[in-house]
Amino acid sequence: AHELSAGKHYDVVFKIREDSLFLHEVDIAKMHEHINKLAPRKGMLAIGCRSWGGWNDNVFVLGRQAADVFFDHVMEDLYWTFASDRVHEPTNTERWVKEIQRKYHIPVKEVSICQLPFTVVRGIDRRQQLVIKSTYQGHFSDRTSGCYCEDQQLVEKQKLC
Repeated sequence: AHELSAGKHYDVVFKIREDSLFLHEVDIAKMHEHINKLAPRKGMLAIGCRSWGGWNDNVFVLGRQAADVFFDHVMEDLYWTFASDRVHEPTNTERWVKEIQRKYHIPVKEVSICQLPFTVVRGIDRRQQLVIKSTYQGHFSDRTSGCYCEDQQLVEKQKLC
């Protein structure tokens, strides 16, 4: 809506789930640069979710044209998949994000959680502190997760939450 009223289009679009929280500022210019290296306005930056078989569905970045393709098809294709082909329906949203990315040939670059530093917020406790999803704590401290973060400031910030 803002793009239409302003008569401008964004170069990059961040897809952020409503329960996600960035732990510090993200360098948008750097994200734009990464996307343009892949395919100007058509690329995608995503955090891999090996255990779920796809791309992390909490946060990813799309070039403007890739965003148009992705968001035009994500629900429409899901409807037709469920309506016509129950055998090949996705088992989770991470796989569905990857399926749309592959089906519409959106070039993707896997980035680390340090490049898109976020956590999933589950609520606020009695002390008025954020309650985060426990599995994300491991992404910042566990080398076996595939998302290990060397940035000690991020690790400490994650522990404070």
